[in-house]
Amino acid sequence: MISEKEFYKYLVQELGMELSNAERDFKFRSSSLWSSMLALVTIASIDAQYGVLVSSSQMKQAQTLGDLFDIVAQIQG
Repeated sequence: MISEKEFYKYLVQELGMELSNAERDFKFRSSSLWSSMLALVTIASIDAQYGVLVSSSQMKQAQTLGDLFDIVAQIQG
């Protein structure tokens, strides 16, 4: 099982966002850096790091880092 805090840190660093945003409730879609390209980068990064392929529909539904963590944790079992 992956560490929730480490997951948040990893994602914000991969996405070029401030480390202070590495919180469960951070709404990554509200970031001025967010784009459809960054969505693809996020999907690829999660797959490479955790071996979990997040679908495009799951990505569209996720609003916070916590939402993404829950998706990955559920798929990993």
